[in-house]
Amino acid sequence: MPKRKALAIILILIGVVFLVDELWMFGLPIGHILPDLSEFHIAPFGFQYHHWMTGIILFILALVLLYTDAQKR
Repeated sequence: MPKRKALAIILILIGVVFLVDELWMFGLPIGHILPDLSEFHIAPFGFQYHHWMTGIILFILALVLLYTDAQKR
């Protein structure tokens, strides 16, 4: 397995955990997998940045890694 593909899979797994951990905010009865990470929330753009947002970023980054890996072949 290429290193880029392995990294993308790891990023997807971490991103999914971060995203699923906050699904209770959207009315789904799932979440609270991770401990409370409120102390790590930052506000770089004037709004509070939550770890589910990091999950989405990691997921998108993983898709980019997989897509660019497929383009090389």
